[in-house]
Amino acid sequence: MVYMVEFPDSNSNSFFLSIPNSLLGPMVALCIAATIIASQSLITSVFSLVSQAMALDAFPTMKVKHTDASFHGQVYIAPACYIHMTATLVSILFFFPAPFP
Repeated sequence: MVYMVEFPDSNSNSFFLSIPNSLLGPMVALCIAATIIASQSLITSVFSLVSQAMALDAFPTMKVKHTDASFHGQVYIAPACYIHMTATLVSILFFFPAPFP
């Protein structure tokens, strides 16, 4: 916020412009790692929510593949991947016409 107040003309990429050039590489690597971790967390939560909803009869029954016999919570539900993909594409198409600053 302070950077934007001091330099009001640089409103695009203000996050990366506020970082010193010597730290730009590590910050990009940190952003990529955070994105990957968040993506994996979202995928895991989708599988968990669908699995719990099926157990409560709040979601249609689908084939659940347990990827690890010793850990009950690690599941793979193929239709959940397609639901997640469809929701992602719909949100991209919904926000695509948004004007960029």
